[in-house]
Amino acid sequence: MRTRIIAILPTDQSPAPEVCRTFCEATNVTENGLGFTLGDIFIPPHMVAAANIEAGDLVKGIAIASFDKKRGKWGMKAIEAKSVARNHRDFGKVDEEEHDDDW
Repeated sequence: MRTRIIAILPTDQSPAPEVCRTFCEATNVTENGLGFTLGDIFIPPHMVAAANIEAGDLVKGIAIASFDKKRGKWGMKAIEAKSVARNHRDFGKVDEEEHDDDW
């Protein structure tokens, strides 16, 4: 299905939390540099590296709705992220194949 945009107007209204929201959550980082928060927000490897995010860090940021082609479902993806506290939680070793939605 395609959507045709007819007009765009500025607004003071915030987007719904299912579309865009702030987060502050403990984060796991896989060996391949993929980041995942406890709330299942994906943090891309380039953002993990740029912000020097490590497993167990408390990470604050903004996430938007994003379609995960690999899983075939909608989820949240960070568009802004920074570490605000180190060693907030110990996740142990987790690979992306072991990543589970039931965190």
